[in-house]
Amino acid sequence: MAQEFAMNLFNHHVFSSTNIDEIRHVLGKQFTPHELNITNKKARLNSSVCSCVVNKLRLSSFSYGEGAPIEALVKEDQCSEVISLNFQTSGSGRLQQHGEASDISANQGLIINMDRPYKLDLQGYAGDALIFSHDALRQHARGLLGEKAGSIDFKLAKSVDLTKPAGQALKNAVAYAMKEMNGPLGVLMNPISLANLENYLLTQFISLHPNSFADIVESAANPVIMPRNLKRARDYIHAHAHAKITVEELATYAGCSYRSLQNIFGNVLGMSPMEYLRSVRLEGIRDELLNTSDKQRTVTEIANQWGIVHMGRLAYLYRKQFGELPSDTLNSQK
Repeated sequence: MAQEFAMNLFNHHVFSSTNIDEIRHVLGKQFTPHELNITNKKARLNSSVCSCVVNKLRLSSFSYGEGAPIEALVKEDQCSEVISLNFQTSGSGRLQQHGEASDISANQGLIINMDRPYKLDLQGYAGDALIFSHDALRQHARGLLGEKAGSIDFKLAKSVDLTKPAGQALKNAVAYAMKEMNGPLGVLMNPISLANLENYLLTQFISLHPNSFADIVESAANPVIMPRNLKRARDYIHAHAHAKITVEELATYAGCSYRSLQNIFGNVLGMSPMEYLRSVRLEGIRDELLNTSDKQRTVTEIANQWGIVHMGRLAYLYRKQFGELPSDTLNSQK
């Protein structure tokens, strides 16, 4: 039995193995079929994979084992319409594709466009990956930017600079998604929450990664409100969820009209700003119910601190979002 690694998705363990053929088979299903070889026959392979799906996306956390030298090779007949966004947690790696080389390190993430052959050399590598298809990205871009997005030529960069805010934000989005899926959301698999998480990840990739989407955004005849406004509104909601928030102050902070803000929330997250605020408050209530150390605290007391005073309405919304009543959550901790 292979050694277990502490990874971000440990509650979604798929397998552990020291067998190169088994590892090749499992990872081939998650990414794309590929050759996988140990470049030093004396090295000991000790692999572990954790993985889960977020609608059309896949999150994966995996390790080949400390010091294991691996060569992954995708040939012409193994290519597929898949994109993999990768962040290293240990070890090192180098991608070679179309005569260019890109390293993956603590300061640089790696984007692998699997529609063309490539070679990946890894040394004691462990990391996290967000995996999605060209079609999923194109569909989301169309919803965000309009029909022009359907004709995008995916000329993606091969790396993400993690020393810059844009790269850090993208990595943080993946880390946030993994934390959510490793917790209650990954058990409940609430369809609304999963859709929101999927939209968030794809929007971050589109808005924060420098690629050909920018040309469509800048040249659009009827400009849309860009994710910057959405991010400002979301940040404001998370920072002030305990307090009263009006639509006027939310729009003012986001830097656009409330109608425009409604449109972008609807297109990207599938809900209005106020519905998003309600969802954040419900998540906050649930977190406190799950983690309170005070056995005397009640659902009413916790809900009131989050600005919700109608207990009947709370019970209905809470059950709709999490599949159980608030009292059930609280009692499970006693």
